[in-house]
Amino acid sequence: MLDKLKVSIAVFEIRRYQEFQEFAEHVREFVSAAKEAGSRVLVLPEFLPMGLLWTSPNAADVSNETVSTFYRDVLTPLYPSFVQTLRSLAEEHDIYIVGATYWHEENGEGFNSAFVFKPDGSVDRQHKVHLTRGEKAIKTSAASMLNEIFEIDGVKCGLFVCYDVQFPELTRHFVSRGLR
Repeated sequence: MLDKLKVSIAVFEIRRYQEFQEFAEHVREFVSAAKEAGSRVLVLPEFLPMGLLWTSPNAADVSNETVSTFYRDVLTPLYPSFVQTLRSLAEEHDIYIVGATYWHEENGEGFNSAFVFKPDGSVDRQHKVHLTRGEKAIKTSAASMLNEIFEIDGVKCGLFVCYDVQFPELTRHFVSRGLR
């Protein structure tokens, strides 16, 4: 196990992207900077792709009544590109990319998910367990199982998604799995 694990934490400005490639290049800048700094891990913020909502010409017209459909119509089709882009960046730069929550729909259910993109090309995903009122209002589904721990170069890690950090059973779950 390592004595030290260098981690970079991104302060990611939300931009209004006109197309997915602009977002991908923005993320690439952070991954490159983290690697150049000698980091083994880059932590990206919650709801990283917020600016992708602006790829839709209807973004300025979204209301409380239409936001659920809007998320499904805009974010879900971009989800495969999001996963592939971050997976490729992790492989290309030999770095772990952690966090980067993304709202998407699968099989008719909406999820807010966080990720661990690994240098070997594998991806761990954790759906959010405890939903906010806003997420419930847009028909987001909660995770059906608790988060599992993962390792980065022998260091055991856990992943909370947003509001999940407020609930002690997730911390107890991680500790029961050997996280210290």
